[in-house]
Formats: sequence, structure tokens, C-alpha cells
Amino acid sequence: MPARWRTPDGPFSSSPREETLGSFRTGIGIFARDLRLPIVPAFVEGTARVLPEGAWWLRFGRTRLVLGEPLFVDPEADPAGTARRLEEAVRGLQTLAGPLRR
Repeated sequence: MPARWRTPDGPFSSSPREETLGSFRTGIGIFARDLRLPIVPAFVEGTARVLPEGAWWLRFGRTRLVLGEPLFVDPEADPAGTARRLEEAVRGLQTLAGPLRR
């Protein structure tokens, strides 16, 4: 991955270890707009079981990563609207993925 690319983690308001998807903050909209690169929505599931809060070692378990189609953000886009668009894309991936088998 080229040095100028960044992978934002935690654009949402809930803890990354929770199994629920919180609402995205406006800052991710600013980041996506100013980056001027395609944004690939990603849905990650199962990490709370594999690395529970306070654990030092990974546990065996199922995880899932679902990647969406790249989204292009207009440099003049409203950050709040962009955050909503990204959130909708990730929620769509969550729906598409269905329940994670244990």
C-alpha cells in the first residue's frame, strides 16, 4: 500500500470491540472528502469473540470481512452527508453478509 494511503479505524461512535455498528461521525466525512481517493466500505464482524476486552491473546473463532465497491467522494461534498453515505454503504454490507455462523 502506498505511503499516502491511510486506513481509518473507528469512524463510528461505538467501541470497535462491540458487535453493534454505531452511527458514523462527521469527521470520517471530512477525511473521505479531503483524501480524494476512492473509499472502500468494509464490514468486519466477530472480532469481539476473537479478541475480547482485556484479552492478551487471540482466541479461535469465526470472523468476517466484507468489502464493498469503492465510493468516490466529491471534493465539495458536505461532510455530514458523506458520513451518512459511508454509513449506509457499510450497513448495506452488514445486511448482505447475514448472520455469522458460530
